[in-house]
Amino acid sequence: DNVFHIEDLSEVGSIELQKIVKGKKKDALSLSRGLENEWLVNDRYSTTELKMNAFLELLTTIRVQNKIDKKAQGTALGLLKRNHTQVRILDRNGNLIKGYLVGATNNQQTSNIMMMEGASQAYLVSRPGIEGYVSIFYSTKEMSWREKLLFNIKGDALQTVSVTYRNAHNSFKLHRDQADAPWSLGEGVFAEESRANAYIDLFEGKVFAESFVMANPTLRDSLNRRSPEAQIAMRTFDNRNETLLLFARPENLNSFFGYMEGKPDLFTVQHYVIDKFLKSIDYFQKTAL
Repeated sequence: DNVFHIEDLSEVGSIELQKIVKGKKKDALSLSRGLENEWLVNDRYSTTELKMNAFLELLTTIRVQNKIDKKAQGTALGLLKRNHTQVRILDRNGNLIKGYLVGATNNQQTSNIMMMEGASQAYLVSRPGIEGYVSIFYSTKEMSWREKLLFNIKGDALQTVSVTYRNAHNSFKLHRDQADAPWSLGEGVFAEESRANAYIDLFEGKVFAESFVMANPTLRDSLNRRSPEAQIAMRTFDNRNETLLLFARPENLNSFFGYMEGKPDLFTVQHYVIDKFLKSIDYFQKTAL
């Protein structure tokens, strides 16, 4: 009953997934713990926390739902050999803890055909208490695991933040020479203190996009030929620079297209997430009520 599940997640250092389609290797993906116990996909990108936590929970809860009878074993093994995802769960030293194959769903789509690596007995495996099959958790698509991070900056780390609009009249730049200095708008003019501080407090760390826009070089080139609706530029006291460029989407008024300067990923960015950062210079010149 417990042949597939992991007892102690703290022992797990990495998970390797390999997609096999019609007997041939396709997408491969690795998930590994970083130095601060965070999970990385392909040793490069942070994973989406909710997705990763759900996957780790699955590893501890999957159970054999039913054994497959002898008459159906041949069919099950044939299906597994042709199409499956190979799963290898390794400890922090790279030693194999458990390896198994995740195959097709049953006819009711309530469980998956699965088999331990090197074994000859296949089982129907599910997650108790959850309707549906488990194979959807074992995606080998990098984008499905990646955190849709735009930027990760805390307000107290900011030295300069500016928003430049297509309509330059509304643009502003806030700057301070040191952490306890007032925020300047330039040319000897200082921002209204409570409003400047309230704005900087909006920078609470991670800000996420809605979704990745899958590889579309034509769209990216088209955006590069346009002036962005807005650019949010941030510089920290330790000289880290981040700039988000935002472009209108005439076909969807709920979000922008956006990308971080110098980085390849193109996103959709929802207005309700980003609009709070898009103040005008007038906001900082008014006296707070």
